[in-house]
Amino acid sequence: AIDKASALDKRVGHLVLHKKNLPDGARVRNGDTPVTIFEAPLAVDPGTQALVVEADGRAPATFDTPVAEGATVEVTLTVGAPQGPLATVPKATPVVRAKPDPADRPATSSRRTIGFVVGGVGGAALVGGTLFGVWSLARAGTYRSHCDGQNVCDQDGFDAASDLKWMTPLSTVLVIGGAALVATGLVLYFTAPKSAKTNGRFDPVVRF
Repeated sequence: AIDKASALDKRVGHLVLHKKNLPDGARVRNGDTPVTIFEAPLAVDPGTQALVVEADGRAPATFDTPVAEGATVEVTLTVGAPQGPLATVPKATPVVRAKPDPADRPATSSRRTIGFVVGGVGGAALVGGTLFGVWSLARAGTYRSHCDGQNVCDQDGFDAASDLKWMTPLSTVLVIGGAALVATGLVLYFTAPKSAKTNGRFDPVVRF
């Protein structure tokens, strides 16, 4: 009988469970079987032991512990992570905001764009008129140097006189027209509405 008991003891495994880290009231089970033996060898069938530690306010802690035939395995048991009440999700409160009518926006944007373009064209005309004016003054100097009081000119004077016939009027037109365009562009740009009107539509916006 002693030999049979010794042979049987070699075929089973043993667990030594340490519970010094467990709080009072903690419950331990191996699978579905409650465990009540601690700090001493506990005979178990060879294989993986599904140890579970449960305690109030804690998540279950599992210890899958393999135990071979004739082996003794020590396990220090601990509890799982703290469990508290689920966080309360704030209720969404709809906030109603007036949404500008997109149809009102292009008018403002287009008017300012037109003013910018018109002013830019006017500025370019002013620059061109100024350049032609400077050139006209230079050609006038050439005309006076190469022509006498009776308008008798050499070839350089004749060429200068021909240039002055179209350069002077063109310079005048560009300067006057450019100034008018710049003024018009400034008026269009600065008199454009600064904000779009709303059409009374409302879109809900969810805010927490």
